[in-house]
Amino acid sequence: MVVPKLYQERGGQDIPIYIWYESYPTHSGEGYEGRVSRVAPDSPYGAASLNLTNIRESDQAEGTPTPEILWYKDANPVEPSGTVGIFNDGTELRISNIRHEDIGDYTCIARNGEGQVSHTARVIIAGGAVITMPPTNQTKLEGEKVQFSCEAKALPGNVTVKWFREGAPVAEVAALETRVTIRRDGALVINPVAADDSGQYLCEVSNGIGDPQSASAYLNVEYPAKVTFTPTVQYLPFRLAGVVQCYIKANPPLQYVTWTKDKRLLEPYQTKDIVIMNNGSLLFTRVNQNHQGRYTCTPYNAQGTQGSSGPMEVLVRKPPVFTVEPEPLYQRKVGESVEMHCEAQEAEGTQRPSVQWRRRDGLPLQKNRVRAMGGNITIDTLRRQDFGIYQCVASNEVRL
Repeated sequence: MVVPKLYQERGGQDIPIYIWYESYPTHSGEGYEGRVSRVAPDSPYGAASLNLTNIRESDQAEGTPTPEILWYKDANPVEPSGTVGIFNDGTELRISNIRHEDIGDYTCIARNGEGQVSHTARVIIAGGAVITMPPTNQTKLEGEKVQFSCEAKALPGNVTVKWFREGAPVAEVAALETRVTIRRDGALVINPVAADDSGQYLCEVSNGIGDPQSASAYLNVEYPAKVTFTPTVQYLPFRLAGVVQCYIKANPPLQYVTWTKDKRLLEPYQTKDIVIMNNGSLLFTRVNQNHQGRYTCTPYNAQGTQGSSGPMEVLVRKPPVFTVEPEPLYQRKVGESVEMHCEAQEAEGTQRPSVQWRRRDGLPLQKNRVRAMGGNITIDTLRRQDFGIYQCVASNEVRL
């Protein structure tokens, strides 16, 4: 039978150590009596076991003469304490109520006059991933690059990092698809950032132990104020109040808007009946024919402006005129029907108005009991909940 040998260097010489197999009888070959030790680093107890509260290291050694067993932690002798003990003639090291300072390499050395052997086991405390460098809030200009850190440590160290924007995985946000990268160290990179990227970003780390840990940060993307939409035509109601809209988006917030009318700078603060609203739109308190013309608006914020709107043709038109108005009061009994009349006529140069009915309290009309014919409305089988104020609304391109 061939027995494998392990050579250990001692004093510059190779000393043969025979490996003991449980199924092979223990014996010393001729000429080695008293000079070899039987060593079983993998004892029946196992080299090391960890159950989060207790550790037991075992080292089984036999030899002639009987070997001395020593324990070391990180090259320092193990000192027994209330939580660390050495038992069974030194063959077992037990650690209870494991603390952070118990982590390290434990070495068992068996030695006699003929030499020594050792076995080392590493004690770690397995735990969930912990974020060591969370992301922080950042402000970037549109077109710049942003990077959010999310470094984590864990044992075992197979940490998985996931990123979310406003609750959705970044990989599933179509607007980010071609501009987002998650680096190997867990960092999220968006290059370049767009105005709509502003929002809450959350990183989630896990190594499969315990609950995932997360941290979040806000990305604020600033850009010069810009016009998002330019209607080619806007209408103002003659002799009524009306608004010419400037559709603006700005971050930081809008500071002011300049307007032109017929290619000349408009000075609303010096013009009667015109006021600039907080959102930059123009309010005409009483419209007249002189307000008709071609307008442009240019918004500004702390980052400047991305330019002016296209030209908007502002036309002054008369609103619809009621030819038949409903009575101020209708009285009916529960179960009866009521018919209310309303008709409107278009003003000169305008489209035919549409006539609609609605409840002033905003509640919907019961379609299964309401019939509309032209501008007239009939409510059948009246119920108590039909009580209320009803409005007839005539609208065209000038006024709703």
